[in-house]
Amino acid sequence: MAEQVEYQSSLTDGVKEGTRELRKDVTRDNIESKLDDAVSDKPLLKYLLDIRNVLVAVLIAAVLTLLVSVASSMKLGAFVLVVSFVAAWFILAARDYNKRRPTKPVDDDDE
Repeated sequence: MAEQVEYQSSLTDGVKEGTRELRKDVTRDNIESKLDDAVSDKPLLKYLLDIRNVLVAVLIAAVLTLLVSVASSMKLGAFVLVVSFVAAWFILAARDYNKRRPTKPVDDDDE
């Protein structure tokens, strides 16, 4: 009987320690710094996370899903929903990423 109580105590201690470590790892500052690092490493990610691109992709997917569901079946409509959302999302993000940005002169001397 004493072994069972000791086992449960060590189990709860492990869970408590795990939650403390998780709480340290999942602070707002850590998450934001990891997101900033990911965005600086992969510039397309900035455009994928842009809310305008996501909302437009949702609208495109919803319209296509309604059209396919009415014309055909709901199962095919569900498939079109997923595929069209992902495709529209990536296409819109890539389009924004590839937009020409204004060029800056090379010889900007601030003297």
